[in-house]
Amino acid sequence: MLPVARKEGLHIEPMAGELMVYDIARHKAHCLSPAAACVWRNCNGQKTAKDLSDELQKHGIGANEEMVWMILHRLSKLNLLERKVTLPENAILSTRRELMKRVGAVGGMFLLMTATIAAPTPAQARSGGGGWYHKPPRPVPPRLPRLPVKRGG
Repeated sequence: MLPVARKEGLHIEPMAGELMVYDIARHKAHCLSPAAACVWRNCNGQKTAKDLSDELQKHGIGANEEMVWMILHRLSKLNLLERKVTLPENAILSTRRELMKRVGAVGGMFLLMTATIAAPTPAQARSGGGGWYHKPPRPVPPRLPRLPVKRGG
């Protein structure tokens, strides 16, 4: 099965080399790294992991097929692909240590990372607080007047 990027129900905004994808139905915003954004944009149902790896190489990102499979797995977990991706048995053959060395050599974990935040629903955003995350302002204690100090006498 070749991956297809999900497009419906998403709001997409490019941001300084990254890509912000807001999932309207799930109220979640995903910030995709340049590598994850490149893979997601190229998931058209016609490209294999090898083709996606070649696409990353064209953009100056030295990722191999294993790293592409890791990115695809992450995109699948975030529901950004039409169907869940199941990793083939031979998709990731490296040990964790070897993989981390290779990832470090091509740009670190940032290469593969995505950041996700839960956005408030429109009703929550309009309410102006009052939820568990909102603390009421602390009352300011009244200032006491200064009393004159009597000296010696």
